[in-house]
Amino acid sequence: MKRILLICLIVFVLVIVAAVIVGVILGSVLNRVAVTSSGANFNYDDAKSYKVGDTEISSKVYKIKANWLNGKVKVSQYSGDTLSIKDEVEEGTLKEELKLRWKKDGDEVIIQYAEAGKKLDLDNLKKNLVILVPSSWTLDEIDIEVVSADSEVALSNIRELEWQSVNGYLDVNCDYLSSIDGNTVNGDVTIYVGKKGPEELSFESVNSNITISLPSDSSFTLKRNSINGSLDSEFSGRIKGDDIFIVGNGDYVWNIESVNGDVKILEI
Repeated sequence: MKRILLICLIVFVLVIVAAVIVGVILGSVLNRVAVTSSGANFNYDDAKSYKVGDTEISSKVYKIKANWLNGKVKVSQYSGDTLSIKDEVEEGTLKEELKLRWKKDGDEVIIQYAEAGKKLDLDNLKKNLVILVPSSWTLDEIDIEVVSADSEVALSNIRELEWQSVNGYLDVNCDYLSSIDGNTVNGDVTIYVGKKGPEELSFESVNSNITISLPSDSSFTLKRNSINGSLDSEFSGRIKGDDIFIVGNGDYVWNIESVNGDVKILEI
């Protein structure tokens, strides 16, 4: 009887903690978009200031913010000298109201999935956001919020990446990574850093596995709070207390809070 009560208590705690994390993650994302079987309600402020469709921006940009659904956000670098932003249609028809919207505000570019303020008939549309960044640029920040969409970021140098997702994975491939902050429900995370970083890492996740690949000389402190999840590391380190794992001098500080998700750290 006592064993049954203990199991019930553990399950109850799991449900409460998961609900809190899910609520935090969903709050910001679903405030902007709600997807139903018949379409999507997509909202954002100052909609009239946005321009419609693909674009090339020649003046240097330091921050990119993208809000997307039902496809992929693909950010990579190329040899050109302009920031290229475009819709990439995989399925369906790209109607005028479903074309991307964008605006440049100082040194920041903000990108929205489609027209704001009305219910959109997606009509089986699946489209990707493709962002090509000149290889000579170094961005200060990339901010991505997605619903039912994956995120792929491949840049040599990433200073700060913020990511919020419901039903979509994140794949990061870079040489240098300073900071990454993510919140996810039902989306695995894969991070590959070829030379140095991440110096700061913070994730809150539900039903998501996190895999991080790092150079062999990396030094970090992982503070992990997990319910129903394991830690597997190819790095030898030392454990402090119940939830701190230290490799080398522990120079970089990482924080991961997860429910139903494993963490794997691989050595390159």
